[in-house]
Amino acid sequence: MASEILPPNAFRSQVLKLLRDREEPEWVSGSEMQAKWKVVQMEEGWGVFRDWEDPALGHTPKAVCASRGLARVIAVTLPALQAGQRFRLLERDGGRFPLEQGGRRVGDLDVYDPELAAALHLQHYLAQTPLALAGLLGAAGPTALALIGEILHRDLSDPEWWDGL
Repeated sequence: MASEILPPNAFRSQVLKLLRDREEPEWVSGSEMQAKWKVVQMEEGWGVFRDWEDPALGHTPKAVCASRGLARVIAVTLPALQAGQRFRLLERDGGRFPLEQGGRRVGDLDVYDPELAAALHLQHYLAQTPLALAGLLGAAGPTALALIGEILHRDLSDPEWWDGL
């Protein structure tokens, strides 16, 4: 059997094999989406620019941050805000508030909480946009990344963990 050539990846081959053996969860389909923002070091800090913008050409950054990490988080969040709200709360129905995703009822809440719907939108966007999720994870720092690796290895090794996603 010929060995498969794969691009560099931060996860060990054992974890990648576990991932390849799993079905993509329905709620995060669409991983082909990509962010359109970049982070550029400037004299006054780290600027967040559209992909085609260049501070040397006079473009003004959307944000300027003291840390590259915060600039990266902003850069991966901006496309989510432009992507259209994925979750919507409806008027009370039978004592609860229906939660819709793409016109389909996916759950309900006991209280009207638009902040939760907005947070679900952002989480959904990150879950289906590898570039954005990688930017957020990169900003988390080395300790968090090491712990994430341990948690993912544990979870991915349990076939029942994927049930119901």
